[in-house]
Amino acid sequence: MRLEANRPMNIKSAVLAACACGALVAGCDEAGVKPPATPVPEVVVEQPTTKVVTDYEDFTGYTDAVYTVEIRARVTGYLDKVLFKDGDEVPEGKLLFEIDPRPYQAEFDRAQSSVTQAEAHLARLENDHRRAVALESRNAIGREEYDKIVGDYNEAVAAVGTAKAMRDTAKLNLEFTKVTAPIAGQISERRVVAGNLVKADDTLLTTIVSVDPMYFYFDIDETTLLKLRKLLREGSMTSYREPGTERYVNLELANEEGFPRRGRINFADNRVTQNTGTLRVRGEISNPKSTNANKREGARTLSPGMFVRVRLPIGEPHEAIEVPERAVGTDQGNKYLFVLNTKKQEVEKRNVEVGMLDDERRVITKGLGKDEMFVVEGLQRIRNGSKVRLKEGLPRTSQARASASTSAGASATTAAATAARTPAVAETRPPDAPAGTAGSRAKRVSKND
Repeated sequence: MRLEANRPMNIKSAVLAACACGALVAGCDEAGVKPPATPVPEVVVEQPTTKVVTDYEDFTGYTDAVYTVEIRARVTGYLDKVLFKDGDEVPEGKLLFEIDPRPYQAEFDRAQSSVTQAEAHLARLENDHRRAVALESRNAIGREEYDKIVGDYNEAVAAVGTAKAMRDTAKLNLEFTKVTAPIAGQISERRVVAGNLVKADDTLLTTIVSVDPMYFYFDIDETTLLKLRKLLREGSMTSYREPGTERYVNLELANEEGFPRRGRINFADNRVTQNTGTLRVRGEISNPKSTNANKREGARTLSPGMFVRVRLPIGEPHEAIEVPERAVGTDQGNKYLFVLNTKKQEVEKRNVEVGMLDDERRVITKGLGKDEMFVVEGLQRIRNGSKVRLKEGLPRTSQARASASTSAGASATTAAATAARTPAVAETRPPDAPAGTAGSRAKRVSKND
């Protein structure tokens, strides 16, 4: 009786044990599956291009006027007139200010009268002197009287000279009451208005700066200076100081690109600034008036004090190897390229020495041959010694790659649109089954059941 009561329970236990064993075996089969092999990364390679370039260094600088003049009063008096508009360009010699001339006109008239008086006195003494000389030749005049006449005559001659000097000074002061522009250029605002007292050689009336040509200044660091002087010693370049030699640089303003302006070096300082380790260099650039749409003269572009970037050529033009800037990597300050070993179909991480940036291409001065291939796309998926596979059908020029990228973008857009129109298939799994194994486990459980 007891055996018959336990028989249904034994059958149930056997069924459950069989199901558990089946699930365990299935789990073991899944754990034994090997992961797929890592695919060989696909890359795009390119050969370097050669181009005749000129090495250069870029510096920051500023513009300044060739001439800057502070206009001050030369005589003391009250200011009568201001005869210019603030900010105008004025020619040399233009009348700018007038100081009350009446006191100086009176002084000039008095000095002129003194000259006339002295000349009349000299004319009388000149007659006495002529008669005395005639009498003295015949011993008909005493020595004492003769000496007195000669002395009076000489004093009269000197008095005429003194009177004329005082007259010239008075005339000069009278002319100083009219203040004119000593140079042609752009004038600043008036610092004093009419009616105020101005003092000689003290009161600042305004300032004028020359506008064409314009100077520009920049500072060369010591490393670049030594490089330039080495090239000069080797004869690879000539100095601006040599007769018939002119050294030009390119400039750009804050709103410009590509250094469209051209200037000429005309001065370098005679010592390096100890605090900054730089040498001051000066150049000259033209600053003509622009022409507007109506063919009328407009404003000048440059003003003193503007920020400029200066590109200084170093050495003479030479042939150089260039690669795209995006292909150059940086590792702890070292520049490198992934160079392709065509025999082993693997890449080598090679340190290179770089030069200037020419548009979007970097000059390679050492470490890469003209016929070698380097990776330009797929850099994130490779490392030193990685096996690679070249993408088929992809061009190796920048322009063609840009076209291919555009086509690939269009294909990706079409594929995305197709995928959006395809209905999604929902995954069905038991509520307690792990994601990704719902279908297989559901099938095995139903089979075992």
